[in-house]
Amino acid sequence: MNLHNRFGFTYTVSCKILVVCLLGILVAPLSFSDDNAFFVGNSQVDITPPVGWRMAGHYYEKFNNGIHDPLYAKAMVWEQNGVKAALVICDVCSVPYSVSARARHRISQTLCIPYDNISIAATHCHAGPEYHGILWRIFSEEAIKKHGKDPHASIDYQKFMVDCCVKSVEQAAKGMKAVTLASGMAQQKGVAFNRRFHMKDGSVRFNPGKMNPDIVRAAGPVDEDFPVLLFRDASSNKPVASLTSFAVHTAVFGGDKYGADFPGLLQVNLREKFGDEFFSLYGIGAAGDTNHFNVNTTEPNNNSADIAAAFTQTILKAIPELKPIAKPSLYVMTKKVSVPFVDITDSQVAGAWDAFKTRQEKNPSFMELVQAWKVLNTDTMMKWEGKQHNMEVHAFRISSDTVIVTWPHEIFVELGMALKEKSPFKNTFIITLADDFDFYVPTRKAFAEGSYEIVTSSVKAGAGEKLVNETAGLLEKLKMVR
Repeated sequence: MNLHNRFGFTYTVSCKILVVCLLGILVAPLSFSDDNAFFVGNSQVDITPPVGWRMAGHYYEKFNNGIHDPLYAKAMVWEQNGVKAALVICDVCSVPYSVSARARHRISQTLCIPYDNISIAATHCHAGPEYHGILWRIFSEEAIKKHGKDPHASIDYQKFMVDCCVKSVEQAAKGMKAVTLASGMAQQKGVAFNRRFHMKDGSVRFNPGKMNPDIVRAAGPVDEDFPVLLFRDASSNKPVASLTSFAVHTAVFGGDKYGADFPGLLQVNLREKFGDEFFSLYGIGAAGDTNHFNVNTTEPNNNSADIAAAFTQTILKAIPELKPIAKPSLYVMTKKVSVPFVDITDSQVAGAWDAFKTRQEKNPSFMELVQAWKVLNTDTMMKWEGKQHNMEVHAFRISSDTVIVTWPHEIFVELGMALKEKSPFKNTFIITLADDFDFYVPTRKAFAEGSYEIVTSSVKAGAGEKLVNETAGLLEKLKMVR
């Protein structure tokens, strides 16, 4: 059987593998007799690139100069009553479709976890590698032209990422154990701040600086919900893993060294409490317009350790209040939400290429580079997909009260809050930057206001609201599945 993706790649699935999947004859995980039993496996695989690689999260070249702490592809695999699913979250800025699709196809082939039951996301840390996209292409081509090769790309990192994502799921599947579950919605104050502000001149600006006298008020809210899903060993009752998410940008740890930022430190902290085998899986929530910058004080912003410590205390305080899940009911539903790309012209594309190729001579402004990046990114995606962009949505039902939603891209916090309002599930986890390239998906209101996030967006106003409405409809259907 041949499977095709939007890049034109073809994946061949062996008929023997399909038969094995249908019969349920697997090496790992094994079949289990208790229909109500819930099994989980966890694993992490080191994805730290070679030293000297380009760093992500910038519109200019920035090179790595060492390792502060390793980066990982972290996998959590679930199974109940024959339903299998996997969530992988990587310590990188984003996971493009070219990586996620390949990894998901290979996982489905080797482990018989359905392709649609796998989602691969990024923590969106800015202390990881640049390894795909327009900027990578431009910088790498310039290096090859100058040196005959790219000295900052000693390996095929996309292939390496695919291999590591597959390996992490394979290892997780081999270590499946029966667990009990509990979930709940804690509150996390003092960490996230909306980064868009109405200014005295009538404009809206992002990150206008501390104690800026021209600030009138924040242009949007923050979401202080901190969902917690806890897994305990069914035989010992010992906590073995947690899944959490929060709506704040993972762009705190700076400098020129690789680092997993506060999601990595969170696991370190929780292991001090629960032991070295405890597994913390953290996903970035709808944080497109929120970060850790508090502009209303001259005090330094929270650093990675501060945020990890705050999250640790919130989790530990929440655990006694979590509601046990007596009847887990694992099921997965997906859909693709089709939205229109922004309109671009051939002359804009040519001008965008020129802006980057002549940037050292002409010294374009930051926003001019942002606009050029958006045009080139949109042009590239339109060549793959046409005039409509398909945003893939995953909904992993854990129980009648708990669901995990994964969305692509950087979604504005208001959209995440709107989905939770519409969701029929009491505890709705939202994890973004999943299965596709990163760009912003603002609200209609923000599109009218303008500023950085809107300039970068490759989709038209209304895309975010459509994503919310169609995801809410998917959750209504998922709630009814027996």
